[in-house]
Amino acid sequence: DGLVLMIDIENTVSSDTLEKIVDHFIPEISLGLSKLESLRSKRMQFKAILAGGNLVSSKTIRGTNLPISTIILQPFSYDVVKKVVDTYFPNYTLDAKHTLAAHVFFSTWGHPGCIEEIFKLIKNNGAVGDAFFEANRKELRQVVLSEARDALQGFPKQDDNLSKALQNLM
Repeated sequence: DGLVLMIDIENTVSSDTLEKIVDHFIPEISLGLSKLESLRSKRMQFKAILAGGNLVSSKTIRGTNLPISTIILQPFSYDVVKKVVDTYFPNYTLDAKHTLAAHVFFSTWGHPGCIEEIFKLIKNNGAVGDAFFEANRKELRQVVLSEARDALQGFPKQDDNLSKALQNLM
C-alpha cells in the first residue's frame, strides 16, 4: 500500500524548474507526509514518479540524493499491439485482430499516441481490415505526421540541419 505522486514533465521544462521539483517540491511533500501515522509506521510508502523524455540525462536527476530508478520506455512491439487489439476489439475474429494489429504496427511502428488515435478512427468508422486502411490512408498518415510534429516540438533547436532534415521527411 502506498501513496504515489506522478509528475509528467514536458521535454521543454527548464533545468531550474526541474531542480525545484526534484530538490524542493518532492522532498517537501515527503516531509509533510512523513507526519502521517501510516507512513511513519511504514504501513504505507510514498513514491514520486517523474515521467518525461530526457530526464535520465539531466544534471538534476543525476545529481539528486533521492533514490532514483530508471525505466526507459520503448515503442510497443507487434505482440503488445496485438494484445491491445484483443482487449479493445474483443468481438473481432482472430484473423481480423491479426490484420488490424499488423496494419497498426506497420503504420505507427508501435508509437502509443498514434495507436490510440488510429483506434479512435476505427471505433468511429466501425470498420477494419485492408479496405479500411486503404480508404483512410491519408487520414492515417495525418495521425502519424501530427504525432511526429508534436515530438519535433520538443527537439533541441541547436541542430538546424537535423531539424531541416526531419521537416523534409514530413
